[in-house]
Amino acid sequence: MKKQISLHFPWLRDSSLQRQLTFFIVLFLVPLHILLLGITAASTLIMYQHTRTTYQNMIDFFMDEIDTSLDFISRFLVNTAAENSTFQSIAYDYSDVDLNMESIRLYRYLQHNVVLYPDLQYLFVHKTRTEPLIVLAPNPTYYAFSLSNFEMRNYLIKYLAANTDGAREWQLLTIEGQQYLLCMLKFNDTQLGALVPISALLEKLEKYQIENGQFTVTAYVPQDGAPRLFARLTLHELRIYAHSSTGDFSIELRSSAPFDSNAPFVFYLLCTVLSLALLAIIPLSRRYMCQHFSKPIDIVLSHMRRVQTGDASVRLPNDIGSCEMNILAQAFNHMMDDIQQLNDRVLDEQKQRSQVYLQCMQLQLSPHFFLNTLNTIYLLSYNDEHKKLQDITLNMIEYFRNVFNSSSPTISLGNELLQCRRYISIYQIRKDQTIDFLTDVPESVMEYPVPPLSILTFVENSLKHAVQNGVRLQISVSIRCVALPEGGIGLQFRLADNGQGFPGPILEHLNAMHPPMEVTGSHIGLPNLQNRLFYYYGTRTSIWYANAENGGAQVTVIIPITF
Repeated sequence: MKKQISLHFPWLRDSSLQRQLTFFIVLFLVPLHILLLGITAASTLIMYQHTRTTYQNMIDFFMDEIDTSLDFISRFLVNTAAENSTFQSIAYDYSDVDLNMESIRLYRYLQHNVVLYPDLQYLFVHKTRTEPLIVLAPNPTYYAFSLSNFEMRNYLIKYLAANTDGAREWQLLTIEGQQYLLCMLKFNDTQLGALVPISALLEKLEKYQIENGQFTVTAYVPQDGAPRLFARLTLHELRIYAHSSTGDFSIELRSSAPFDSNAPFVFYLLCTVLSLALLAIIPLSRRYMCQHFSKPIDIVLSHMRRVQTGDASVRLPNDIGSCEMNILAQAFNHMMDDIQQLNDRVLDEQKQRSQVYLQCMQLQLSPHFFLNTLNTIYLLSYNDEHKKLQDITLNMIEYFRNVFNSSSPTISLGNELLQCRRYISIYQIRKDQTIDFLTDVPESVMEYPVPPLSILTFVENSLKHAVQNGVRLQISVSIRCVALPEGGIGLQFRLADNGQGFPGPILEHLNAMHPPMEVTGSHIGLPNLQNRLFYYYGTRTSIWYANAENGGAQVTVIIPITF
């Protein structure tokens, strides 16, 4: 059995599918791109270096030719100074010499020899004295001079007067925008020199026909003739130097196109475009995965999270990606339709059960109160107290008419307070006691619907537990509109009596109750009411039990106002 080889990346285990696929695409394409660029750069740089070496050999060969020609001219100057008697007589001021005649003979000598050196334009002899002596012999093979002989003569007189030192090495000199090479030897106070125009030397390079190439002569040599880093990478620049061995000057070749043909650049361009195309696959593949896999999955996950929060109305679009994802969306929508229908049936059943349950809880107080009231009627009729009998019978009829005939789950706040007064009236006749029922309720909320027995339950509890011998019972109800912490407006019922208040254990038990809860046994009035308020308003309602500082029980109820 062959063992399967698998790659494990723990840090990708909990990542999204899109991130994992992107990682493996990058893992494949990036090394391939680097390899391709490396091969392209290496091959192009090899060709670049080969071309550079070829150009360097060419310029070195040309520089050798120039150095050889300049060396011949330098030797001619030395031989002239050593062997020509005419020059020696002028340089060392022989007393019996006619200077003018010697100058003419020297001019003829120089004129005769200047034509032997094609690169040479001028030979000159300069003697420093009160009236400077200058012998200038132009090369007759030059037909176009940048300066006339007279202008060159005046320039040399000024220049040589300021520069009296001689040197065998050739110096770069610029005269009226034209470059020349100057070699000057000094003997006593006489200078013997030659001028070679740069243009004559550079004309020899025209036969090489370098494309976009430009040759210049500089008076300095760069420390590093290698191309800059950017030039190596782009291959847009080629700079090559050759230094002269006979003078302090260099020849520089600059070329914007280092090759004789465009083939290397085409190759480099194609490889670069191919590399960029490979890199472009990464965002394209990521976009494709996002559109056909990741985005549909994110849509499904977001809808499933909404389902987890209890929203059964969510549905997926029919077209969210590939055919598989569309099938998944159809199955999801069909499942949610079934769940919605099931939820509707369950809600209807729960609503019916809740309605029955609320009606049963609403009637839990009625039988006990009904029997006690009938017993009171019997006693009043037995004692012939007809007035009280009529009052209690009338109040009981109105009270139970509202209890038994009401089909609505709510009752207006004004009707609830009226029921409280009827209940208290019946209780006063039964117990033969006077009870004060004080209300502080704005007229604007009298028609607001509230669950039945919302206030009467607390009144009944006060009548049962707050009555004291010799103390007149007082029950007060105050209602105000307040702002709810979670937003919105609510009604605050504050009910108080002047009894002994809630005993400590009972007070803790009442405040610890959290509906919905099972109501059994005795003392079911307050738990019953809390359950009913919970079914009507949910967790937005609250009840708080407390004892007043001056005695008596206090109950605070807050219910939301819904529109």
